[in-house]
Amino acid sequence: MNKWLPVVIALAVVTPSVAQAQSRRSTRPDPTPVYEPYVYTPYRYTPPPVPTYPVYVPYAPIQPVKPTSGSTYDWRSGNRYSWDRDTSGTTTVRGSNLNTGSLWRTTIQPDGSQRGTDSQGNLWTVSSSGTYMNYGTGVICIGTGAARVCS
Repeated sequence: MNKWLPVVIALAVVTPSVAQAQSRRSTRPDPTPVYEPYVYTPYRYTPPPVPTYPVYVPYAPIQPVKPTSGSTYDWRSGNRYSWDRDTSGTTTVRGSNLNTGSLWRTTIQPDGSQRGTDSQGNLWTVSSSGTYMNYGTGVICIGTGAARVCS
């Protein structure tokens, strides 16, 4: 007999069949897991989203309130002036002088024309073009400034 035959028979008895080996392999976990190759991906910075703030809408600036009345005193002449402005823009000025006892009144229209009474009580007017007329004295002045001519 061949001297290797008992070894081959012993191996056949001890070695499991192929089917048994496959069934054992499927029931137990794979002892050597297969890893994917590592691919380096650099860190990519993404900034945070831009915050949204409500849009500031400035309000119209507050216009200074024009006073509707007032008074002043001129110590050099001794004249005191009081004035009132109405809603149409017409201003009324009342003047007085306690030293002489005189009183006068002027009304100034929004277009610049004026009318009133002087300290002797004479009525007068000034047009917006600058023509002055005193109805009590008869004085008429035309023009403005140095070019003014009176009769």
